[in-house]
Amino acid sequence: MVALILMSALFAFPQELSPAVVSTTRKRLTLKVMTWNIHNGKNESGKETISQVENVILAVNPDILILNEANYLWSFSKESNIWIFPEKKDLAKEIASDCKFPYYYEPRKKTEAGYWYYVVAIFSKFLMSEQENIELPRIENNNMIRVLASANLYLEGKKIKVFGTHLAPYHEGRIKQVKVVKRKAKESKLPVI
Repeated sequence: MVALILMSALFAFPQELSPAVVSTTRKRLTLKVMTWNIHNGKNESGKETISQVENVILAVNPDILILNEANYLWSFSKESNIWIFPEKKDLAKEIASDCKFPYYYEPRKKTEAGYWYYVVAIFSKFLMSEQENIELPRIENNNMIRVLASANLYLEGKKIKVFGTHLAPYHEGRIKQVKVVKRKAKESKLPVI
């Protein structure tokens, strides 16, 4: 089985609108897959960028979209070293509606220890089922838990598995997390994106 895994990483594009887009054709099926870190819907100066993000998504018109940092409009307070929620605007829900994705999965949860899952959202134009939130190895002194979001999609009578993740920004953490992603892809009995 040939598996294609798209993983978004932190690149040096905090202000730029620079999604990764891949199209693949096999027989008569063409899939357009887009993955993008939208930085909590804000740029570095704190200005909301959701309308620009949505315009790019609509222009690209992907069949499958994986977004990193599709959280509420969060802000990070450097003084108190915590995330704050000045607005309760659910970005994934808004983007799914505005960009006409009938199906989306967004694992969001605060754990008993008070840690937050780092939001990775999967959007699809195809029926989605069996969504799963797989916790990735933790990095010390970091209150965000990285996850591998997983969902099965049904397209033209075939079932595929889609993974989306936002790996740790540190080399040591990424290596541990990539091992989990590779293992999960190998374990899948379905073709994997």
